[in-house]
This record gives sequence, structure tokens and C-alpha cells, in this order.
Amino acid sequence: MSMFSEPWLSVMVDVVFEGLIVHDGERITDANARVARMFGFDDAAEMVGLPCRALLSPEGFAEAERRIASGADGRYRALCRHRDGSDFTLDIQVKETRYGERRARIVAFRYPDDEHPVDNPLVQRMMALDNTVRALAGTIEQRDSFTAGHHDRVSEIAVRIADRMGVGARSLATIRLAGNVHDIGKVGVPAEILMKPGPLTADE
Repeated sequence: MSMFSEPWLSVMVDVVFEGLIVHDGERITDANARVARMFGFDDAAEMVGLPCRALLSPEGFAEAERRIASGADGRYRALCRHRDGSDFTLDIQVKETRYGERRARIVAFRYPDDEHPVDNPLVQRMMALDNTVRALAGTIEQRDSFTAGHHDRVSEIAVRIADRMGVGARSLATIRLAGNVHDIGKVGVPAEILMKPGPLTADE
């Protein structure tokens, strides 16, 4: 079973701006859509089974091995290797964990702040969309405080169900966003109706 299908980690499948992989020390066992785009793959499934060292340049891999051997923790900058063979820089953070009886490493990849391709129109649209959805979700929650956190729960459950159904990682991003704004109609409902403690009239 995919580690990303576990309930406590399922929401991380769809991280938009941070690439994630899980590996067993030798090969990649899970990956999300973001990391696939970073490294030039069409789909995260193409990365599963690859040697984890394939994502690093020889220098980057040597640095990773040195840090593991020394027990160093925290985020660091490494020279990574794109699918096309070119090298580029990413910030990396590794976390040791357990998955059942097995040990695993979760690796997060992020563009350095000074090298993030913010001039890329696709990245700009993704950032704008994510910010817009977050703002809308916050507005909805303010309109109906009795259901605070509801949109987050709906989004998380929808992503879990879709993941179990085998929906692709790219579609999971859309499902997460849709879950966050599924109550968007509340924005246009008058507060006296939305918050009315009793039953609604026919006109209402």
C-alpha cells in the first residue's frame, strides 16, 4: 500500500508548492505531483521504483550521504539532477519515520527563495489560484462560524477517497481546491438567513 494513502499522510499527497518523496533508503516508494514537475516527469508514478540517488548529482548524493552519516538534521541546499540530465539547486529536508514495521525517509524538496521560478506563468497561476482559494475559504468560514473547519475536513476526506479510487495526483489537486470552496454559495446568502436559529420561511 502507498504510504501516501495512509489517513495521517494523505493530505500531503497534494502539496502544491513542496515536492515530496518517500524512499526506503534505496528506491523511491512514493512521490507527489509537485516533485514530479520539479524533476521533469509527466506523472509521479514514473518516479516510483527509481533509485533515490537518481534525483541528485554525484556531488549532491555525496553531501546527502555525509549528512546521514553525521546525523545532521534540518534543511540544506543540494545539487539535484533533472530528468533531462541537467543539474539544478533545491532546498532539501529529510525526516526519518516508520511505516508499519519498516523504516522510511520522507524528503521534501523546495525551490530556494532566490531561485524559485516565479517568472514562470504556470507557477504564477498556481500561486494565485491557491491564494484565492485560501481567501475564499476564509471568507466562507467567517460567514458561518458554526461550521468552522468544515471545508478543511471535506477537502481532506475527498482527497482520501479519490486517492483510494486511484485518481491521479494532478486531479487530487483539483479535488482539494474544490473541497475548500464547496460552500462558496454561502457568500451570497444574507447573514440573517444563514445564521437564523429557527426554521426558514417559504420566502427564505
